[in-house]
Amino acid sequence: MLESKSSFHSKYKVFVLAVLLGVNPPLLAGIYDYSHISIGYTAYDMDYEEPGVMNESSDLNDIKGYSISAFHHNTYVVGLEYESLKGNLHYDGATFSGTPIQTETKDEVWNGRVLIGYTVSPDTILYFGYGFRHWFDDLVISYTRTTEYQYVPLGLYYNLLDDSPLKLFFLAEYDYFIEGKNKSTLSRTGTGRNDVTVRQSDGYGFRLALESLYSLEPVSFGLDMFYQYWALEDSESKPSGFGSEFVKEPKNNTSIFGITFKVVY
Repeated sequence: MLESKSSFHSKYKVFVLAVLLGVNPPLLAGIYDYSHISIGYTAYDMDYEEPGVMNESSDLNDIKGYSISAFHHNTYVVGLEYESLKGNLHYDGATFSGTPIQTETKDEVWNGRVLIGYTVSPDTILYFGYGFRHWFDDLVISYTRTTEYQYVPLGLYYNLLDDSPLKLFFLAEYDYFIEGKNKSTLSRTGTGRNDVTVRQSDGYGFRLALESLYSLEPVSFGLDMFYQYWALEDSESKPSGFGSEFVKEPKNNTSIFGITFKVVY
């Protein structure tokens, strides 16, 4: 089990660099009694749906990349996280005129988070923070879409098992949605429409994760599995410049299952 908070505070100051796809909250810095760097590989299985309108989906490893995080832990925890991924989604939808269309998109996703936590027990940390999510979606044969979310993560990180050399952690997080913005370059469709930017105000998200670490001194190996979900309501509507037409970002949801392999040294 972990040392007491007072013992930990007096003996260690931990700075953590980890590559975990942005799901690794502050307790990672509190679990270990040494400084460490983690390098990892992350793969996404992502599904985005606008019910009755369109769907974009991928298989595991179609969206992949890295992330890095840094934490300082005493009784309180302060951390920074960043992730960057690229890949392709399969688009299944229709043109403005209603003609069915399928294509492979080009996608870039990055996330940044600032987290602040408090150690409520040797095994548990509660945390909150600020998050920013950016998704660039190029439909290739049509227009591009840039979607951005601002949100407040509220979470719990719990040490399920600390039986050396194996450690196991559980994460549960609710993401309070602040605001979203979607820009669509409709001028690229050749239909006389203008680029439109709309704001999104209603939605929520959550994430669950199971993270493991196996120590083989002086190197440790980890496998993390996580699930992330976003649900947003209709955005505001704005004129497209095509007659009296108004456009909006329809109600949508995003599901992401991911894994991260990491080496810690």
